[in-house]
Amino acid sequence: MTTIACRGGVMAADRMGDSGGVRCWLTKLHRLDDGRVIGLAGGVEAGLRFIEALRAGRQPDFSEDDRAEFHALVMHPDGRIEEWETERFGVPVEDPFWAIGSGRVAALAAMHMGADATRAVEIAALCDVGTGNGWVAMRCRD
Repeated sequence: MTTIACRGGVMAADRMGDSGGVRCWLTKLHRLDDGRVIGLAGGVEAGLRFIEALRAGRQPDFSEDDRAEFHALVMHPDGRIEEWETERFGVPVEDPFWAIGSGRVAALAAMHMGADATRAVEIAALCDVGTGNGWVAMRCRD
């Protein structure tokens, strides 16, 4: 239940979360001190452990439970994107844009039609019931 999209050095995400079947507001984008922007989808606890490891300079180590529910995009200050899911290392994204989450197909289609990351999340919210509560965007630091 998320849409996170990256394009042109900008990462955008919706703000909708789910707490026991009740819709809530959720922060899905996080900036590290080195300028990387992290977009989290899936389990909040696993995602926060992932960010904690990156902030501490440690290699994230995922448990089997984390792997079932964890997904992230990492955007580097130079605009490079890595996708993290079940791997122990980020997989480089070679496409000029990318998206994760339940609304990823709608967001990718929107970006194929020229939408920026923010507009892609807005469009995904029109189609995906797991995307909503507005959006937030962060630009990479150069």
